[in-house]
Amino acid sequence: MPKYRYKALNESGETIEGILEGNNTRAIRETLRDKGHYMTELAELAEKGAKKDIEFSVKIPVSDLAIFCNQFAVVLKAGVSILQALDIMSSQTENPKLRKVLIDVYKKIQRGISITEAFKDHEKRFPELFISMLEAGEASGNLDLSLARMGNALTKEYKLNQKIKSAMTYPLILSIVAVLVVIFLLVFVVPTFTGMYAGSGQELPGLTRMVIGLGDFMSQYFLIIFLAIFTVILVIRMVLRSEDVRYSFDRTKLRLPVMGKLLVKIVTARFTQSMATLLVSGIPLPQAIDITSRSVGNAFISKHVKNLNSEVRAGRGLYEPLKEIGVFPPMVIQMVQLGEASGTLDDLLSKTAVFYEDEAEVATTRLTALIEPVIIFVMGGLILTIVLSILLPMFGMFSLIA
Repeated sequence: MPKYRYKALNESGETIEGILEGNNTRAIRETLRDKGHYMTELAELAEKGAKKDIEFSVKIPVSDLAIFCNQFAVVLKAGVSILQALDIMSSQTENPKLRKVLIDVYKKIQRGISITEAFKDHEKRFPELFISMLEAGEASGNLDLSLARMGNALTKEYKLNQKIKSAMTYPLILSIVAVLVVIFLLVFVVPTFTGMYAGSGQELPGLTRMVIGLGDFMSQYFLIIFLAIFTVILVIRMVLRSEDVRYSFDRTKLRLPVMGKLLVKIVTARFTQSMATLLVSGIPLPQAIDITSRSVGNAFISKHVKNLNSEVRAGRGLYEPLKEIGVFPPMVIQMVQLGEASGTLDDLLSKTAVFYEDEAEVATTRLTALIEPVIIFVMGGLILTIVLSILLPMFGMFSLIA
């Protein structure tokens, strides 16, 4: 019988973990549910000598998953059975990984397994929000509605991410081009003047000597410099895998003068959209908080959001604990307060999400407009310095001739 390692929330909102044996993931989930625990993570332990399916840890792109959810919802709403709908979707999808999953889910449903449990066997490929929405839709008998809501949420997330990437693309390209121009001047242009200046017999200006020395250093140790930069990047990525380091790093990012405000708006949009999507589908508030904490994209806020569970279970509600985090804008806090008082928390969070998605887009555009002239000024200054270092000795030679 296979063994599974699990993490779950007990009735007090505390995280527990352990190993259980069961025929499948459904059996493990039922065992935990009978004990009053809400499972948050589940992974099958590979037997000795067994090969792990590494491919199954690759996530389905948000864009492909959004299209799938929207199309699947439309097909189900038209009265097509789940099996027929899966057959249609597996033949239409262009993503080979998603197609493989849908074929496997189709076969499992034929054997009598529910669609939620079938997808849970591939949960590493999907966001937890997707699995939870499937479970809520299947339990309520409104699977098409849950999928439509999921598709809408994923579409909004994808559009927001694309807008941010598009806005930052031009400054990134500009920076890369400027750096390449500086390297070209130092490595290929400056050395051509070195021999001419050496034969003139005149003392070179300090700026010229500095630039020539830098060019010689880059020419001789280019490979070492490249490896050093690559190593530093690799070390930083490894260090950031530590939960404590990531927590401190993400907290520092939120305190940056301009970038911090943008990040707060992006995280706020993700938090409110995820909470609204889960709550409107009937997911209990503690479970919605736990799922949302892993989708905000910031370790600092994620930890504080997850800690809201114990406060909510203690009967404090969401408003006061959320306010104590001290990160979310006042508008969000006020909307949560109004939503809890009127019983329309999901609706108000949804409207707040739309507002902050627009705010994040505007803030990104403003940041881009600020970054572009800074990059042009800095790189223009570097290029001007190199050009002056070449021209200054020439002026000295002209004066000697005159």
